[in-house]
Amino acid sequence: GYRLEKLDGFCVAGLAAPIGNSIEENFSSAPALWERAVQENAIPRLLQMARGPLRGLLGVSAQRTDAWHYMVGVCAEDAGEGFEKWEIPACEWAVFSGRGAMPGAIQEIERRAVLEWLPASGYEYADAPDIELYLKPEPQDAVFEVYLPIVRP
Repeated sequence: GYRLEKLDGFCVAGLAAPIGNSIEENFSSAPALWERAVQENAIPRLLQMARGPLRGLLGVSAQRTDAWHYMVGVCAEDAGEGFEKWEIPACEWAVFSGRGAMPGAIQEIERRAVLEWLPASGYEYADAPDIELYLKPEPQDAVFEVYLPIVRP
């Protein structure tokens, strides 16, 4: 199932990289950035900075200039050294919950949300990033939510 949630604008900070323009490219580039975050020991630093409406590690996909970018980050007021900061606009979100082995479990929910739920929902994609919230970031049995930005046409 899903729920609808309205959030005021907030900021996210973290490690970001371009990921390509197709959903398939996205699905290979994002895990590589998670590996980099682990290797650089960025995750404990990020969690110390976390402030704001979404509590936990985030994966944020945003269209910036001409390409999609992905961020491993947290809600934060300040970026901290070596991290980028993005502003997320106030928006309504459709929130889908799931759990399972990463990254397959979350990719399956994202695919279904965009390809099946959205076309039948009466909503359209809003001009805002997609957000993955990891409530329990265990690679073999993650608990997560996917925030899909939506708007009434």
